[in-house]
Amino acid sequence: MNKPQVIILGAGKPFSGERPSALVEAPWTSRRVLDWLLDAFAMLGEAEFHFVGGYRLEEVVARYPNIYFSVNPEWKRSGAVASFLSTPLDAARAAYVCYADTVFSPEVVSALEADTADIVLCIDRQWRVRYEGRSAEDLARAEKIALHPDGRMELGRRIDPAVADGELVGVFRFSAHAVMAVKELGRELAGSDFGRGDMPSLISRLASRGLSVGMVENPGRWAELNAPQDLARFVLGTKAETLERLRPLVQASRIGEQICFTADDWRRDGGAVIAAIQQKFGATSVVVRSSAQSEDGWAASNAGGYESVLNVPAQDTARITEAVGRVIASYGRGDPKDQVLVQAMLRSVLLSGVAFTRTLTHGAPYYVINYDDSSSRTDSVTSGNGRRLRTLFVQRSCRSGVDRLDARIAAVLDAIAELEDLVGHTSLDIEFALDRDGVVHVLQLRPIAVRHGLSNVSDEHVESALAQAAAWFAGARERGSRLLGERMLFGVMSDWNPAEIVGTKPRRLAMSLYRHLITDEVWAAQRADYGYRDVRPCPLIVNFAGHPYVDIRASFNSFVPAALDEGLATRLVEHYLQRLAQRPELHDKVEFEVAFTCLTFDFEERARERLGPAGFSAADMAALGSALREVTRQGMARIESDYAVIAELDRRHEQLLQRRLAPLDLAFELFEDCRRFGTLPFAHLARSAFVAVSLLRSLERVGVTTGQDTSAFLASLASVTRAFEIDGSRVHAGELGRDAFTARYGHLRPGTYEITSDAYADDPQRYLEPMIKPHASAGQRYAWSPEAHVRTETLLRQHGLEPDVDAFERFLRRAIEGREYAKFMFSRNLSAGLTALASAGAHYGLDREAVSHLDIADLYKLRVGAHPTDVAGWLAARAEEGAAEHELTRAIELPPLIAEAGDFTCFERPASEPNFVSQGRVAAEVAVLADGEASISVELKGKVVVIPRADPGYDWLFAHGIGGLVTQYGGANSHMAIRAAELGLPAAIGVGEALFERLVAARLIVLDCAVRRIEIQA
Repeated sequence: MNKPQVIILGAGKPFSGERPSALVEAPWTSRRVLDWLLDAFAMLGEAEFHFVGGYRLEEVVARYPNIYFSVNPEWKRSGAVASFLSTPLDAARAAYVCYADTVFSPEVVSALEADTADIVLCIDRQWRVRYEGRSAEDLARAEKIALHPDGRMELGRRIDPAVADGELVGVFRFSAHAVMAVKELGRELAGSDFGRGDMPSLISRLASRGLSVGMVENPGRWAELNAPQDLARFVLGTKAETLERLRPLVQASRIGEQICFTADDWRRDGGAVIAAIQQKFGATSVVVRSSAQSEDGWAASNAGGYESVLNVPAQDTARITEAVGRVIASYGRGDPKDQVLVQAMLRSVLLSGVAFTRTLTHGAPYYVINYDDSSSRTDSVTSGNGRRLRTLFVQRSCRSGVDRLDARIAAVLDAIAELEDLVGHTSLDIEFALDRDGVVHVLQLRPIAVRHGLSNVSDEHVESALAQAAAWFAGARERGSRLLGERMLFGVMSDWNPAEIVGTKPRRLAMSLYRHLITDEVWAAQRADYGYRDVRPCPLIVNFAGHPYVDIRASFNSFVPAALDEGLATRLVEHYLQRLAQRPELHDKVEFEVAFTCLTFDFEERARERLGPAGFSAADMAALGSALREVTRQGMARIESDYAVIAELDRRHEQLLQRRLAPLDLAFELFEDCRRFGTLPFAHLARSAFVAVSLLRSLERVGVTTGQDTSAFLASLASVTRAFEIDGSRVHAGELGRDAFTARYGHLRPGTYEITSDAYADDPQRYLEPMIKPHASAGQRYAWSPEAHVRTETLLRQHGLEPDVDAFERFLRRAIEGREYAKFMFSRNLSAGLTALASAGAHYGLDREAVSHLDIADLYKLRVGAHPTDVAGWLAARAEEGAAEHELTRAIELPPLIAEAGDFTCFERPASEPNFVSQGRVAAEVAVLADGEASISVELKGKVVVIPRADPGYDWLFAHGIGGLVTQYGGANSHMAIRAAELGLPAAIGVGEALFERLVAARLIVLDCAVRRIEIQA
């Protein structure tokens, strides 16, 4: 049998750099591309290698004197066909042809050899996502294949990537018959531009002449040189192979020596394997780790999918045998080539963890380092059992900033940066440990196996946005010159909780509406009316790279009673800011743990405890108490007038809907009424509700009532949600029509300000039908015990409040119920306004998604003619701009509290203290619902539901018999906290980002509110 020819086409200049493609070395090995190609074809046995060169051919000849060379003299002007024809082709033999800038594994060659067609192609159907961040330009340049329904095969670069079925791998097999046809074509078309063609055009010509073309799907690894990460993808092997290849090259870290063997090796001669282990590691203990073929790959990491066994004495043959058996058994049927990796156990571990060199969700340019510096274990992060884990975010261009958070991590970052350089890839998942001598140990390195999509956000975009945000922060003090206090703090949950209401990364419309309706002016007007300092015209929320942050200095100013003198007011604001800066974990509990905003029955004790050590005198605390007493009295006195304003909103709402207004005019009228008659009284009632709950809980703290009393009182309230349930039971009983039920509650929506979120009326099957069931309870009455009644009356008198317990109870009920009722009523206007905006957008060819990226000011301009002539085009351009801005916002990571410019690029994600509700306990599976989304196919009954925000739009959950509730954001007084308390439902409100991410990945958790604990079981 004639040995085949192998023809390597390498005449042209490389895609990047100056070195000929064949001589390019893999990022951290001395092996060149041509070495990989020769190895791949070695499986053919004897083969005759021909390299076709042109550009700097002499360098290739000098390196590889034992193969044949041909020259394409026209290499600057010709294409792959001319190079192919430059070879002394032998029509009696098959020929394999490949490009010198492409590498592939021997399995690819085997598949080509097995096919009997005249010409055989290898295609990759995963070509669009073969490596992270593949550009649209690179996709367009690729040699593609399209398979048509009529059986035709189309080849070439010009195929639209959207319709292409795959990419040609860049290696082909020509039978002897096909080689003869190529030679004949060359003679026929000599002197034409035939030689300028590429391989797809040549194959297409041959197919048109009747030659058969076969196709094999890529059975192995391959890569091109036009992207460093693609070559890294090819070169990285199993866990064991990767570590062994890197071990002699790293200088900023250490990789331990290893014994590596396959499952097949173990089955054939396990005794020899054990002997090798014992000889290498002596009396030390070892870790026996998985290193499967399917592990740590680019499509899936299978992280944690296989066993690893720690602390196995190397000389204990039985323990070694058991450990290896467990690891191999964890592979299931597996592959005989699956490996087992044995290394010495690390001692004197100071900290250990996992570092991602880009964010998992968006591939954004951050080092994300999750580590344990308390247990001395090396698996506390990967096992999910770590109890005191820390998470640092370091923007890739600002590594030096980590010193102010944890100087020990600087050495870890140096090691990570070296690994990135060696591997030639910046999307890595690295397990590490730092010992007490300051040595970084690399335990594992693998590519991040999450597809981030073809994002339009570059690393430079992220860096620029962060620089702009930091510059704005630097000048913020001057912009708020009328405010008391020098320190600047910004947070996501300290006041009017934007993280809870619109999310930390809202779209333009949601954010602009929230500002328009509440946080630009209404918030401050309410505080001034209530008896606090008037901070107008200062807005509450600022925008950092699309992330809404509360100006905490402005917030603390607005919580100082207006009656206090300037000196004491200034000192209080400074103290509040300093306390929060020192205790950032309190950022979502400022009214409970930082600022004093209303009178409570234990005010004197709490003031002495917190203000006394800060230098405030008894006279200072008395003055504050007196001012807060007046604020509290005013709040208790005004509650019925706030209800009256909500009644006016209700009347006007019905009148508005009866008028025949254009959608945009209707939206404007609804939103303006919402501001005047909705959000302002809602803000008053929400403040009164806070006062009410604070007084109620202080009764518990001073021993007048118990926690059970508080829960029973809350459960007796006539809330909107309870009315929702009762009306649902009336529909079930035929006492209320479905249309009336939908009209009453259909305006609710998960994500109150989000136009892309369906209202309940838009999807009644999902949101309303589960509420239609029998036996809804109106709630149990609550009666104060005679002793509590007497003691409460005494406390009211002692604190200068009206000593009428019945009036006090009416205030508690009306305030807490009123907050939910007012939000229910104003959200009718908001929801109807969003529907009207969707109609207005549709008139100009915009769907809800597009409208969500507009600012409300853009739409208001249309009412006064302040817009270009081409309204549809202008709106579409603004929406596209907003969508791009939102994509950038989603990629950017920021901390929940910003205290200095460095926080924009380097921060620790704090572990938040959840607000536990009820005394219940539940152990159940987790059901995760994305923001504003739910599926009626998801079984929720009995499960612990995990949602991002404590939004009233999620009230429908309670109709599904859930076992517990966890939210990422939300305060102790949030709607969902009150609702869970009413139902006695175990809940953890506002667990924070770090714990939330762990819970989302969990399958089974224990939520024990009585002992204030959340435990991940699986």
